[in-house]
Amino acid sequence: MTNTSNNPTPVLRDWLKQHGRAWRPVLLWINLLQLLQFGASLTMYWLLADIVHRLIVTDATVTMHDLILLLLALLTHLASQASSQHLSVKLQLSVQQHISHQLQQQFYQRQYAMIRQQDTRYWQNLFIQQIPALGRYVAHYEPQMRFAVVTPLIILLIAWPINWVVSMVLLLCMPVVPLFMILVGKGAASLHRQHFVALTRLGSLFADRLRAWDMLQVFNAFPRQSEHLQRASQLLNQRTLAVVRIAFLSNTVLDFFYPVCGAGRRVCRIQPAG
Repeated sequence: MTNTSNNPTPVLRDWLKQHGRAWRPVLLWINLLQLLQFGASLTMYWLLADIVHRLIVTDATVTMHDLILLLLALLTHLASQASSQHLSVKLQLSVQQHISHQLQQQFYQRQYAMIRQQDTRYWQNLFIQQIPALGRYVAHYEPQMRFAVVTPLIILLIAWPINWVVSMVLLLCMPVVPLFMILVGKGAASLHRQHFVALTRLGSLFADRLRAWDMLQVFNAFPRQSEHLQRASQLLNQRTLAVVRIAFLSNTVLDFFYPVCGAGRRVCRIQPAG
């Protein structure tokens, strides 16, 4: 799992492809449950809108059959959501245990030679943050990537018979939004790697100065080392703010395309349904 290059992403993807075959059935079930939840949500909102329309606009009565269908859609939505979350949590724990077991085997085979390659701060961060993050990536992010590809197509198929103007606006915006998100995401990933390197170096620097406490006291080097730690912390703060700026840019891109879709909805009030 170790990588000496500057960009570990290709090696990580190869490792996930190699060891992810055992997780594919669970990921498939999670995607199926998510699609069932999405279909139940659409059905529930459709029935609710139809009930409200009949009560307010047409002044018609609501039958017990409509309420039963709405209740079934709501129960299906809640059951599929709970089941998919349960499978995601189990898969996340399984991935974390698998990676931790492999890493412990590497420690046992190489003994202390592998541990000496990095400092204590690195291994602590690996077990506390990186391994759980990889588990969340497999259990939550990968199903969402597949789900994000399928759901716009389903929405287009449903919206096209109702109003072709809204469908055309969505069809034009669909390729543009992922393109901007990919560009922003690549910049955020690069800044996040720099932030992680700065955080690791600051932790290692602080731990090293704590180990050399007696020597610093003998040579009266506390003021100079305090200034050094302060400059390193300021650099970390600057890189943290850079990551936050990219995150706000990502939200701005989404907020830009929301009024575009809203304009399409306003146009559909004038344009008759196809």
